[in-house]
Amino acid sequence: MSRGPTATGMLSSGAPYSTHYVGQTLSAGDPPGPPLLFVAPRSVWTVLDDWHGALGLRGSGSNSVRMERARIPAYLTRPVSGAELRPR
Repeated sequence: MSRGPTATGMLSSGAPYSTHYVGQTLSAGDPPGPPLLFVAPRSVWTVLDDWHGALGLRGSGSNSVRMERARIPAYLTRPVSGAELRPR
């Protein structure tokens, strides 16, 4: 498992009704390691009320999500190279 610092993903579409969050980060280390894709179960993140009652993108469920010292099991992570992240 990896445990990271507190992080906020901005405007994640579908966040209020999602069961998982797919994100990317840099592997832990000094200096940080290669990019890492991860899938975070709903139990490790919370949805933030970005819209405070305003219309905005509220209908799309585009809210920020916050993880505080989340523990992600290794089987839900995958190291990737920069080439794999580029659009084809």
